Amino acid sequence: MGKESKSIGRDISGWCTFFLFQLGLCAIILIMSFISNFSFQNYDVGISETVKLLGIVCDIIPIVFIAIYAILIIYSFIKRRNYSVQLAMSYVFALFLNANCDLIWAILSYNINTPYLLSCILGLIWFAIWLIYLYYSRQIEELFPITTRVSRKRDYLPIIFIVLPPILWGIFILGY
Repeated sequence: MGKESKSIGRDISGWCTFFLFQLGLCAIILIMSFISNFSFQNYDVGISETVKLLGIVCDIIPIVFIAIYAILIIYSFIKRRNYSVQLAMSYVFALFLNANCDLIWAILSYNINTPYLLSCILGLIWFAIWLIYLYYSRQIEELFPITTRVSRKRDYLPIIFIVLPPILWGIFILGY
């Protein structure tokens, strides 16, 4: 599977620890928020029950994969897998794209309120910060030297599973 990085002696600390903590915490908060705010009326767009169920599925798929990938990334960082950084970068990029989709959907549906808008913008800023951190951090370079990093095709799956369902849902609703 994935080989371990040669930086076994170096501990994960500082911003890297905060990144992994935030990754896990955000996945937990997202799941709890979805469960607490879930309502069938949120998906009633006045078309049919099938469309309502499609909307629910298109919301559940990204949430499940966000949680799965958060756990996988934390595990891969702890085990120093050589694909950890690429997986984390594609995950954060997928979340960045997803936040953009949420923002665009809110604008198109005229469902803009100040707290939601601020939440979307703050999320975009944080995702951009984490992408920059993963790309330029000296600590990440020491933990996972560029020469030992690998990029696997499946490292790009977060982009598909996190971003594609909301986009398809939006296209379906707008096109209907």
